[in-house]
Amino acid sequence: MFTKYIAHACGGIENISYSNSLEALNLAYENGHRYIEFDINHTTDGEYVLLHDWQKTRDKIFNQKGRASLAEFKADNMINNYQQLTLAEILIWFKKHPDCYIVSDTKDVTPAEFLAFVKKTEPQLIERIIVQIYYFSQYQKAIIYHPKAIIFGAYHNEYSETEIIEFLKYNPCAAISMTQDKAENNFAFLVKKELNLPTITFTINDIETEKKFQNLAIDFFFTDFLK
Repeated sequence: MFTKYIAHACGGIENISYSNSLEALNLAYENGHRYIEFDINHTTDGEYVLLHDWQKTRDKIFNQKGRASLAEFKADNMINNYQQLTLAEILIWFKKHPDCYIVSDTKDVTPAEFLAFVKKTEPQLIERIIVQIYYFSQYQKAIIYHPKAIIFGAYHNEYSETEIIEFLKYNPCAAISMTQDKAENNFAFLVKKELNLPTITFTINDIETEKKFQNLAIDFFFTDFLK
């Protein structure tokens, strides 16, 4: 299902990560990436935009802090004059690039809410979405829209490794993504042993680190700059 690298936050550009910008997206495509992850957040007026968070990342990318309306977000000047994107805009880009797959990272938007928006606006893209879920309760709501390609994101500490393994035995997913800490604690080996499930970690930007995690049973990598 995956290629080795998944472009993280639309990919890095000019040593800048987390931009979720049109320029980063186009560069990721030029560099051969066909699986592209991006971050989704609400504006104050309930619209969907590509942004990792409204504090640290908005400060880094826009020199602004705090949640904004859609109009304010679109009026902000991004670093290096990159172009910020709404969810509707990036879906149009994917429609024009039929060889690409979406890997979602929903922030204050639920996976089901994201999938409902896609179903309403660009329904033909549903089959090219790999949606990440983070909580057990999100699984059944996501498969209503998207019964095949779900990644379980093992980011949160509220579940033990045993609980995650047991959940995935009865709720099939396409892969599991995990922090580097979990991989270093041999969780990927456990996933392989118990589930034989593809494993992903983030964010890997050099070959030596990639090799380290390959030896820890990681198959695929979110990356800003590797290609």
